[in-house]
Amino acid sequence: MAAWRANGQFTFEDQAPESAEVTALDDNELGIESPVTGSLWKLLVAEGEQVTTGQPVALVESMKMEVEITAHCGGRVVRLPLAEGASIAPGQPIVVLSSEAEATP
Repeated sequence: MAAWRANGQFTFEDQAPESAEVTALDDNELGIESPVTGSLWKLLVAEGEQVTTGQPVALVESMKMEVEITAHCGGRVVRLPLAEGASIAPGQPIVVLSSEAEATP
């Protein structure tokens, strides 16, 4: 254990992004946020796509685990503020939905 201390192996550095870009949402937008620190591994939706409650929208890699992010409500995807591979902080929106009810033709 003394060798570990000497090598600095008992210290811990937070791996959270230093400055996570906060995405401002308009009044008519809802963000689907990451619950964990990690990286955006894969987006499962595209802009303009309609999503339903519980639908998987993204996969986040955190501590060598894959975390599935699901929609907490339905709506149309209006923006994807992050690109695949981007660092993510907890609470940072990955997918932005329109909260306005859209009429179906």
